Amino acid sequence: DAVVLTDVCRSVYLKDPNGERSIKVDFPDMSYLGFWHMPKTDAPYVCIEPWMTLPSNAGEPEVLETKENVGVVESGKEFITDMIISINE
Repeated sequence: DAVVLTDVCRSVYLKDPNGERSIKVDFPDMSYLGFWHMPKTDAPYVCIEPWMTLPSNAGEPEVLETKENVGVVESGKEFITDMIISINE
């Protein structure tokens, strides 16, 4: 259902080939980028989702302590990240 890219640059830019519309998504702290579309439809969109970690394989539960790329935030601390979406219509 999704195409997930790893080790990507931290920005993606899509432009309508028939016009001037475009979208740019910057995600400086995220290691994965997913693209998806509702299956079996002709809906005119694509979802762009920067991810910090990958979902479990085939819906199988995983132990968080051993899962790769899971961030840990200590009690009383916070984690802040940015994602910037620029739309040109």
